[in-house]
This record gives sequence, C-alpha cells and structure tokens, in this order.
Amino acid sequence: MANDKKYYSIKARSASRKLHELRTEGNVPGVIYGGTLKGGQPFEIQRSVLNDMFKSNTKSSVIDIDYDGDKGSVIVREVQRDPVSGEIIHIDLQAIRRDEVLTLPIPILYLGEDEVNNRRLIVNTNLTELEVRGPANEIPESVEIDLKGKTLEDRMEASMIQLPEGIELVTSADELLYTITESRMEASLEAMDEEQDRSEEGPELVETRKKSEE
Repeated sequence: MANDKKYYSIKARSASRKLHELRTEGNVPGVIYGGTLKGGQPFEIQRSVLNDMFKSNTKSSVIDIDYDGDKGSVIVREVQRDPVSGEIIHIDLQAIRRDEVLTLPIPILYLGEDEVNNRRLIVNTNLTELEVRGPANEIPESVEIDLKGKTLEDRMEASMIQLPEGIELVTSADELLYTITESRMEASLEAMDEEQDRSEEGPELVETRKKSEE
C-alpha cells in the first residue's frame, strides 16, 4: 500500500435529492457503511474525483476519504455500472480501520505473456484474482507472475504464490492459476507435417520391400 495519503472528497447527500439531477451535474451517488465513520449514510462524489480514485487504486486498496471534514479509510464494497455505457452510476463504500483484519480479493498480474506467445505457446489463465486475509494496510495491491521462459506443460497453483509476512491465502491452495499449452495452429501444423512425412515414406518403404524379396 502507498504510504502517501491522498484524501478523496465526498459529501453528505440528502435522501430527497433526485439521482438523475445529481448525475446530470457530474456527480455519482453512493452509500458508506460501518467503521469509524457514520454508517449507512448516503453521499455523493464528483465523477472526476471518482475516476481518479479508481485510476489510482485497485479492488483491494485502502482508500482515504474526507467526508465533509471527517477523515477516514474505506474499501470499495460494491460498484454499479450502466449496462450500456459502462459508467459507474452508484458506489458503496465500507469504512474500516487501517489495521483491521480483512479478507479481500487482489488481482493477479500475468507478465511476459507475449514472450510465451512468440514461442507458439498459449497461456491458459484459470484465475485472475486471489483471495487473501490480513491487516488492511498490509494487503498487497496485486500479485505478479512472471511468465517469461515458461515452457510447454508448465503450470502454477495458488500455494506457489509468495505473499508478504502476515498475509494468509484464502483461495484454495491447490487452485490452478495457469497452464502452458501448445497453440492449436502449431499442433495442427505438426500433425500435417507428420501425415506428410508418412505419405512420403510410403513409396520408399514399398520399394525397399520389393528389393528385399528379390
């Protein structure tokens, strides 16, 4: 987690405020729950601030907010998006203590996939997130897996991920993260080559048998 605190401003929202009007003005409605901040309170946040917040953080980030002068930490609990535009239309936040023990999903970043593909191999990813448990301010933003140099039939299970001290893996230890397989096109080409080799060998083998019989 980043040590430099950046506070994102949100402000209390009246329950009578029309959501369409709010969104037209460039704001996004939300609700904040629990923790040291007042729980179950409606709020609004400027879309530009929200976009910056999501650009700078991940699903497992502990985010610092300024709620009408009341500063605290939150995690993103739920996000609702417009099914057509994909824009965020509502967000729920969960207020927490920074040292609170939480179970959170963290993204898996697969690095070097292009290098594997260039060798006509395919990376089959089974998981894109790991679930971990630990103090909120110690949970990593993500985990990285370097695929460079991986060869055919290489694979990795969740238990092989190295997590920081004090962070517990919640995802099943034998959960498969990825496998390396041969591309279908490459396998088809090899099969065609083998078939061609057999067809070319046929006349020679017949001629050899004829000579042996003579």
